[in-house]
Amino acid sequence: MTARLIFPVMGFTKIRLIVKKHYKWLVELVDAELMLEVEEKDFILDQ
Repeated sequence: MTARLIFPVMGFTKIRLIVKKHYKWLVELVDAELMLEVEEKDFILDQ
């Protein structure tokens, strides 16, 4: 599942949701190939 960050990280906004860990998600910045943990309030799901 993909989503968009509300605030860009290193200029990137497109993320791929990997796994939910309590109140945060482990995500991958699609174009940067980096893994991050973000809260649900920090992104909007793509439709």
